[in-house]
Amino acid sequence: MAEKTLKVPGDNKTIHGIVIRSNIESGSIIGITPPKQDNRFFLVGPKDIIGRNAVDVYTDSFPLFASTDIAYKGQPIVALFGPDAEMVEVKSREIEIDFQLSVEIQAHQEKQEHAPLRYQWGNLEEVFSQAESTLEKTYSDRRVWTREDTVSQATTWLEDDVLKVRVSTQWPFHVRDTVAEICGRPRKSVVVYPMPYFAPKDEKLIQPSILSAIAALATLKNKSRVQLSSRFPTYKSPITITRKTALDATGKPLAEEVEAVVDQGSFPLFTAELFKQILAGLIPLYQLQAFCATVRIEESHLPPSHFFGDLGYSSALFSTEAHTSAIARHYQMNPSNWRIKQYADGKERAAIMETLPVSKLRDLITTTCTVSDFARHSAVYELQRRAKHPLSAFLNYSRGIGISCGAGISGFSTDSPFESSAKISVTLDANNQVLVNSSFFPMRKTTTLWRSVIAKMLSVEKD
Repeated sequence: MAEKTLKVPGDNKTIHGIVIRSNIESGSIIGITPPKQDNRFFLVGPKDIIGRNAVDVYTDSFPLFASTDIAYKGQPIVALFGPDAEMVEVKSREIEIDFQLSVEIQAHQEKQEHAPLRYQWGNLEEVFSQAESTLEKTYSDRRVWTREDTVSQATTWLEDDVLKVRVSTQWPFHVRDTVAEICGRPRKSVVVYPMPYFAPKDEKLIQPSILSAIAALATLKNKSRVQLSSRFPTYKSPITITRKTALDATGKPLAEEVEAVVDQGSFPLFTAELFKQILAGLIPLYQLQAFCATVRIEESHLPPSHFFGDLGYSSALFSTEAHTSAIARHYQMNPSNWRIKQYADGKERAAIMETLPVSKLRDLITTTCTVSDFARHSAVYELQRRAKHPLSAFLNYSRGIGISCGAGISGFSTDSPFESSAKISVTLDANNQVLVNSSFFPMRKTTTLWRSVIAKMLSVEKD
């Protein structure tokens, strides 16, 4: 099977660059003083953009460079390029950027309010009016971010009027589309070579496209091979969820009202998909006559947050399971026994996310609780919690025990319109050789997998 090889031209000396970012959260750019005149260095900024100053993500977008207003601390303003990475770092200290703080330009910094997204069934008001009691609690998942121990890099160069990009990315198609859009070039004139990566929290989702687009602008401006380096974390949205449940005299839930407030930073991303994933985690497994979930998207002057393993599903599921245990404790019941008794299949939940039958989940809960002796531990910890002088939480055996269960998800929802336009063709020639043509340059691991599958399916030699 024929295999492509990556050839990076070595004739031209590589130009190195770094991104100059905002050091304030909100404000306006008054002026930029470039470094002292030196032909070895040059700046790339909004004025060098040939296409649109926008990075499209799903149905949302954000600017590549801050042109006039600053939306968050760390927002790219310009990029400095020069012959050596260390020299560029030193030269960047000569750049002076004058800001006007947002307090003085408040009228220009007003944020757009996003209409809340809702999902509901039944008559919530009527069922709540018939309830014997209600239980209301708030659950919060704080904002977290990755600690970047390594520098991310993007390398770009021109070869026969084809703009080539080498970068570690989870989304080669997004890098291609972003570079083409910002550089004002057709997609077929941009070729992306995805490099190996390790991204447990989706660190290589959006940032590689940003770096590649900036590096590509520098390549087009200087007609040279460019390597852009940067270190910037990936953020997870903080979520606050309030749940109010109507209960009958026996402790059975009748209705529930849930509100989730998500701070997505300065530029909300994946809002439609975020709603679906949060909703999938908010709907409980116990049956309800009425239910209403409201998801509110908030903006702030924080860096944009997006995928961080998921889009809020785990935070929503945490609130659901914690609230389930709270209801059980409210009626002095064992959380595992309450779950086994109250959990049931429901068409409303199945319409959002399909999972295995609840009967299988009951079996799993029973097995887990038996092996862990959950009932005994739960009773002991509950007695200790009510004691007049409870043991210190610093003791390992005094921290309590809990149980939770839920389906795991990965990637996008099944009805998401977010699709990549990758193409691949497989041809068997007269010499019994298999030729594979792809719209994206595959990584070595991918090529090895292709070889194994094709050799097995077509009964040909791997080599």
